[in-house]
Amino acid sequence: KYGVPSTNPFVTTAGALPEIYAYGVRNAQRFGWDARNGAMFMSDIGQNIVEEVSPVTAGANLGWNTWEGSYRFVSQRAVSTEAPRSDPKVTYPIVEWGQLDPILLPSNSSASVGALVYRSNRVPQLNGRLLFGDMPSGELFHVSADELPAGGQDAIRRVLFKTDAAATPRTFLAII
Repeated sequence: KYGVPSTNPFVTTAGALPEIYAYGVRNAQRFGWDARNGAMFMSDIGQNIVEEVSPVTAGANLGWNTWEGSYRFVSQRAVSTEAPRSDPKVTYPIVEWGQLDPILLPSNSSASVGALVYRSNRVPQLNGRLLFGDMPSGELFHVSADELPAGGQDAIRRVLFKTDAAATPRTFLAII
Protein backbone atom coordinates (compact mmCIF):
# COMPACT_ATOMS: atom_id res chain seq x y z
CA LYS A 1 0.00 0.00 0.00
CA TYR A 2 1.23 3.45 -0.88
CA GLY A 3 1.23 6.02 1.86
CA VAL A 4 3.13 8.95 3.28
CA PRO A 5 3.98 8.78 6.97
CA SER A 6 2.25 11.49 8.99
CA THR A 7 5.65 12.29 10.50
CA ASN A 8 7.18 13.21 7.12
CA PRO A 9 8.56 16.76 7.49
CA PHE A 10 6.63 18.34 4.58
CA VAL A 11 3.22 16.69 5.05
CA THR A 12 1.63 19.95 6.20
CA THR A 13 3.84 22.41 4.26
CA ALA A 14 1.76 24.39 1.78
CA GLY A 15 2.96 23.97 -1.80
CA ALA A 16 5.29 21.04 -1.00
CA LEU A 17 4.74 17.44 -1.94
CA PRO A 18 4.09 15.45 1.25
CA GLU A 19 6.47 12.69 0.00
CA ILE A 20 9.50 14.98 0.33
CA TYR A 21 11.74 13.91 3.21
CA ALA A 22 14.82 16.06 2.47
CA TYR A 23 15.81 18.40 -0.35
CA GLY A 24 18.82 19.95 -2.04
CA VAL A 25 19.90 16.69 -3.70
CA ARG A 26 21.48 16.73 -7.15
CA ASN A 27 21.83 13.13 -8.36
CA ALA A 28 21.37 10.60 -5.57
CA GLN A 29 22.74 7.16 -6.38
CA ARG A 30 22.04 5.03 -3.34
CA PHE A 31 20.68 5.29 0.17
CA GLY A 32 21.85 3.19 3.08
CA TRP A 33 20.74 2.89 6.69
CA ASP A 34 22.78 2.04 9.73
CA ALA A 35 21.15 -1.01 11.35
CA ARG A 36 22.47 0.07 14.76
CA ASN A 37 20.85 3.53 14.96
CA GLY A 38 18.72 4.01 11.82
CA ALA A 39 20.92 6.83 10.44
CA MET A 40 20.45 7.34 6.70
CA PHE A 41 23.30 8.09 4.28
CA MET A 42 23.22 8.94 0.58
CA SER A 43 25.79 9.09 -2.19
CA ASP A 44 25.27 12.03 -4.54
CA ILE A 45 27.03 12.65 -7.86
CA GLY A 46 28.23 16.23 -8.19
CA GLN A 47 28.05 18.66 -11.09
CA ASN A 48 31.54 18.04 -12.53
CA ILE A 49 33.51 19.05 -9.41
CA VAL A 50 32.62 17.46 -6.03
CA GLU A 51 31.41 13.94 -5.20
CA GLU A 52 29.83 13.37 -1.81
CA VAL A 53 28.28 11.06 0.75
CA SER A 54 25.92 12.86 3.10
CA PRO A 55 23.77 12.17 6.12
CA VAL A 56 20.04 12.49 5.43
CA THR A 57 17.71 13.59 8.22
CA ALA A 58 14.06 14.64 8.21
CA GLY A 59 13.67 18.03 6.53
CA ALA A 60 17.40 18.38 5.79
CA ASN A 61 18.61 20.84 3.16
CA LEU A 62 21.55 19.12 1.43
CA GLY A 63 22.43 22.32 -0.40
CA TRP A 64 22.09 21.71 -4.13
CA ASN A 65 22.14 23.95 -6.23
CA THR A 66 23.54 26.68 -4.02
CA TRP A 67 26.20 24.32 -2.70
CA GLU A 68 28.16 21.50 -4.28
CA GLY A 69 29.42 19.56 -1.31
CA SER A 70 30.96 22.06 1.11
CA TYR A 71 31.50 24.76 -1.52
CA ARG A 72 29.30 27.41 -3.10
CA PHE A 73 28.26 26.30 -6.56
CA VAL A 74 29.30 28.82 -9.23
CA SER A 75 28.88 26.95 -12.52
CA GLN A 76 29.38 23.54 -14.14
CA ARG A 77 33.10 24.23 -14.02
CA ALA A 78 33.58 26.12 -10.76
CA VAL A 79 32.89 26.27 -7.05
CA SER A 80 33.96 28.99 -4.66
CA THR A 81 36.49 27.95 -2.02
CA GLU A 82 35.75 31.04 0.08
CA ALA A 83 33.71 30.39 3.23
CA PRO A 84 33.11 26.64 2.87
CA ARG A 85 30.33 25.13 5.01
CA SER A 86 29.22 28.59 6.03
CA ASP A 87 25.43 28.19 5.93
CA PRO A 88 24.23 26.69 9.24
CA LYS A 89 20.93 25.66 7.60
CA VAL A 90 22.66 23.22 5.23
CA THR A 91 23.56 19.61 6.02
CA TYR A 92 27.05 19.14 4.59
CA PRO A 93 28.66 15.87 3.45
CA ILE A 94 30.36 13.43 5.78
CA VAL A 95 32.88 12.79 3.05
CA GLU A 96 33.61 14.48 -0.27
CA TRP A 97 36.27 14.44 -2.94
CA GLY A 98 37.12 16.18 -6.17
CA GLN A 99 35.96 14.44 -9.32
CA LEU A 100 39.42 14.84 -10.83
CA ASP A 101 41.47 14.02 -7.71
CA PRO A 102 44.64 12.40 -9.17
CA ILE A 103 45.71 10.84 -5.86
CA LEU A 104 42.37 9.32 -4.93
CA LEU A 105 41.33 8.41 -8.47
CA PRO A 106 44.09 8.22 -11.06
CA SER A 107 41.49 7.59 -13.79
CA ASN A 108 40.53 11.30 -13.75
CA SER A 109 36.81 10.64 -13.59
CA SER A 110 34.48 9.99 -10.70
CA ALA A 111 30.92 9.25 -9.63
CA SER A 112 29.91 8.62 -6.02
CA VAL A 113 27.95 5.39 -5.57
CA GLY A 114 26.68 3.34 -2.68
CA ALA A 115 26.33 3.98 1.02
CA LEU A 116 26.40 1.01 3.36
CA VAL A 117 27.23 0.81 7.04
CA TYR A 118 29.01 -2.48 7.65
CA ARG A 119 28.03 -4.14 10.94
CA SER A 120 29.68 -7.54 11.01
CA ASN A 121 32.78 -9.19 12.40
CA ARG A 122 33.41 -11.27 9.26
CA VAL A 123 35.76 -8.48 8.15
CA PRO A 124 36.59 -6.92 11.52
CA GLN A 125 38.61 -4.07 10.01
CA LEU A 126 35.43 -2.75 8.34
CA ASN A 127 33.04 -3.16 11.29
CA GLY A 128 31.46 0.23 12.04
CA ARG A 129 32.62 1.73 8.76
CA LEU A 130 30.53 3.57 6.17
CA LEU A 131 31.38 2.00 2.80
CA PHE A 132 30.94 3.87 -0.47
CA GLY A 133 32.36 3.58 -3.92
CA ASP A 134 33.34 5.33 -7.06
CA MET A 135 32.39 4.54 -10.62
CA PRO A 136 33.87 4.07 -13.12
CA SER A 137 37.10 3.33 -11.19
CA GLY A 138 35.63 0.47 -9.13
CA GLU A 139 37.28 1.80 -6.00
CA LEU A 140 35.68 1.10 -2.63
CA PHE A 141 36.32 3.49 0.28
CA HIS A 142 35.37 3.80 3.94
CA VAL A 143 35.10 6.28 6.80
CA SER A 144 33.90 5.81 10.37
CA ALA A 145 30.13 5.49 10.76
CA ASP A 146 30.40 5.76 14.55
CA GLU A 147 32.53 8.88 14.87
CA LEU A 148 31.10 11.18 12.24
CA PRO A 149 33.13 14.35 11.79
CA ALA A 150 31.64 17.60 13.02
CA GLY A 151 32.38 20.46 10.64
CA GLY A 152 34.77 18.58 8.41
CA GLN A 153 35.52 15.09 7.24
CA ASP A 154 37.45 12.02 8.23
CA ALA A 155 40.26 10.73 6.04
CA ILE A 156 39.03 8.62 3.14
CA ARG A 157 40.46 5.12 3.31
CA ARG A 158 40.65 2.75 0.33
CA VAL A 159 39.55 -0.91 0.48
CA LEU A 160 41.63 -3.34 -1.55
CA PHE A 161 40.81 -7.03 -1.90
CA LYS A 162 43.01 -10.13 -2.03
CA THR A 163 41.42 -13.29 -3.36
CA ASP A 164 44.09 -15.41 -1.69
CA ALA A 165 47.22 -14.88 0.43
CA ALA A 166 49.53 -14.59 -2.60
CA ALA A 167 47.25 -12.34 -4.66
CA THR A 168 48.01 -8.73 -5.45
CA PRO A 169 45.48 -6.38 -3.83
CA ARG A 170 42.85 -5.23 -6.34
CA THR A 171 39.87 -2.92 -6.56
CA PHE A 172 36.32 -4.18 -6.14
CA LEU A 173 35.62 -3.79 -9.86
CA ALA A 174 38.69 -5.89 -10.73
CA ILE A 175 37.41 -8.94 -8.80
CA ILE A 176 33.73 -8.99 -9.77
